[in-house]
Amino acid sequence: MPRVSSDTAADASDTTYTALEAARASLNLPFYLYEGPDFDDGSWFERCARGLRGETVTEDQYSGEHYFLNQLRQHRWRTRSASSALLFVVPIYANAAMQPSVQGTSCNGTHFQLLLDRTAAAVAASEHYKRHQGADHVLVANSWKFAEHSPKQVPWSKL
Repeated sequence: MPRVSSDTAADASDTTYTALEAARASLNLPFYLYEGPDFDDGSWFERCARGLRGETVTEDQYSGEHYFLNQLRQHRWRTRSASSALLFVVPIYANAAMQPSVQGTSCNGTHFQLLLDRTAAAVAASEHYKRHQGADHVLVANSWKFAEHSPKQVPWSKL
């Protein structure tokens, strides 16, 4: 078996990296992030949610959805035109909604279930959801609590 010099291996690695970066730069997956009064922009639950040790949502071990949704709001693939989107993101801060201090109580006078119901109704009524029965819709959640205690009436709980 012929030996490959370290310079040759480094050149191959650089070439592969360059090719991958070029391919990545040409990718485009336009997505629509729902927004409006029926969708959480982070203000519904994050103010009220506290972890078991009193930490805020951004300090909590399940803060991934917070950071991921913030990144999506600024992402170059985000489109403000739902008709040009291939993917639809439903912004719901599931972990914040299911925090022990929020579960079963209200957040600034509104019970979390009412807010989740409002989002579910808005998504279910959307022509974009109806078009493919939600197959092109995603939720961002990184808490097992939401999967285990998903509200039964939301359209995506039936999938």
